[in-house]
Amino acid sequence: MLVGSADSFRLSPAQETLWEYLKYFHPGDPGAAAMNLVGTAMLPGTVDIASLRAAVDEVGERHEPLHTRFARAGMEPRLTLGCPRVPLIVSTAGDHLRADHAERLAAVVDAAVRRRFDLLAGPLWAAYLVRRQRDSVLVVSLFPIVGDERSIWVLIRELGRSYRARAGLGPAPAAVPTTYRATVTSRASTPALDDDVLRQWCQRLLPLPEALPQADPPVAEPPSLVRRRFSLPPPTRVGLTRTARLIGTTRFVLLLGAYAALLALRAGTDRVVMGTPTPGRHGGALGSLVGRFADILYVEIRVSTSMSFHDLSCHVQERLTEAARVAPPFTRLAALVHPAFLDDRPWPFVHLIDAWFSAETVAGSNTSSWQPPRHVRRHAPGARVNGSGGVLAYDPRHFTSAQVDTLADGYVRLVCGVVADPHRPIGGHRAQ
Repeated sequence: MLVGSADSFRLSPAQETLWEYLKYFHPGDPGAAAMNLVGTAMLPGTVDIASLRAAVDEVGERHEPLHTRFARAGMEPRLTLGCPRVPLIVSTAGDHLRADHAERLAAVVDAAVRRRFDLLAGPLWAAYLVRRQRDSVLVVSLFPIVGDERSIWVLIRELGRSYRARAGLGPAPAAVPTTYRATVTSRASTPALDDDVLRQWCQRLLPLPEALPQADPPVAEPPSLVRRRFSLPPPTRVGLTRTARLIGTTRFVLLLGAYAALLALRAGTDRVVMGTPTPGRHGGALGSLVGRFADILYVEIRVSTSMSFHDLSCHVQERLTEAARVAPPFTRLAALVHPAFLDDRPWPFVHLIDAWFSAETVAGSNTSSWQPPRHVRRHAPGARVNGSGGVLAYDPRHFTSAQVDTLADGYVRLVCGVVADPHRPIGGHRAQ
């Protein structure tokens, strides 16, 4: 929870989960982790630079996390308010060739993803403007401790509204209904789950995935993850929503269950533990805030070849609901499943899961810059899906492109089979 003096305060539980991860993979300088969230928006015509700078200042003052920095950045970090204003970094693309525009924009987006933030000095976000012949593109970069994917959408939307209001083209953004700290403090007043109940639930996460045969933690920067895109056939895209409704669930549950089933079939196991993000924003007011609300659910899924996907989807829905209800702070959970947690810190959440799965559900999110969590244990490739397809991202040290091609093709076949007949036993689907 967020507690402390007026000068500094602790990280929220969602921030603590991510900080443990950043400190593990980038112990010397988490601000250089190259995991920044990035969003873009096109601004038509000639941009009034002074008005856009003023909009950046205004929006930066509206949300606490945007003028938050670290008071200290060790294993027990503290945050504080007050940091320099965000400069608007203006760049001009080539004047004649459209390829120059695309290359320059791609370079700015890549720089935004990899930007090193000075955690102690702040600010922990950045704004860029790429000027082109007929329009410009606004690029926003956010250090993940101070925001999540929804925050990027909120930030882009408010910058656009503030800029248009200054040009007399629309109303100013509405007042922020509450603050991030007030929201987290209110949540902290909820009674904690009983230790015995939590300990019993944690048994589902054991045994932990087997460690990979490499240095733990890695002593060198791991290579960039490779992305393999896949698409679902148009009839399957249409049928996904219909099938989910027939089963009484959502497309996300259906797609998550299919990926868990595929991994279980290929690994010859009846159990997989999936990590998946939860938005953490319950209530309309939270949808308009910048802040790190998104946390992680750890979902143990049991798979049997005799189960139908109807039964599997009901099981996945039940496990997701239970995991969301339990949802303990990561440090508390980690101490229960790994008794040496305090001695071994930093000890990241990726030690708990077999694979990562997420859905692209935020308007304006940028799949091209998405990276699933890195890992040092035996994980399957991370998956990010939407209603038309998705991406598998993998570490080339542990998987070949041919292996991931086979996995992606199998997933598409399995989802197609589920849509065609959700009552067929899992073992009867062609996914190999």
